Amino acid sequence: MQFFAKISPKEFQIAVNDSGQKNIIKIDGKTAQVEFQEVGSGNLFSLLVNQRSYQTFIERRTNGYLVTVNNHKYFVELEDERTRQIRQLIKTDEQVHRQVEIKAPMPGLIVKINVKEGDVVRKGDSLIFIEAMKMENDIRASAAGRVKKIFKKEKASVDKDAVLMLIE
Repeated sequence: MQFFAKISPKEFQIAVNDSGQKNIIKIDGKTAQVEFQEVGSGNLFSLLVNQRSYQTFIERRTNGYLVTVNNHKYFVELEDERTRQIRQLIKTDEQVHRQVEIKAPMPGLIVKINVKEGDVVRKGDSLIFIEAMKMENDIRASAAGRVKKIFKKEKASVDKDAVLMLIE
């Protein structure tokens, strides 16, 4: 499984080994042996990387995590491969049309539409839930604006890359 961690200004690609080798990961292609364990209750963890110990404290924030490692604080944005692909499918063509097309990242069924035409949305607002492979996927606004047009209705089937709505 792939993950992407952004610790501004750097970004790291993390591959978790699915081959059965416990606690082996790759960070930007470099192999590391990792053990991660909660200490007591709360947000305190013991992190062991290649037999080097780190005390970590992790706090969930709106757009990521505030991670304290041996008294150094880092803001970490973390996303999995699927989330990254979904985000990249929601493309903006602001220079030509000043509109954002919200597209279906996969084929599925529209379960719920959280906005209506004319609504003002902020970047990150939940727009639509699509059910695919028995999982609900929350499609969020990639930019702030007003919902100009909604092309699909609840309970409608959609194909991958189908335009669901326009935001301007």
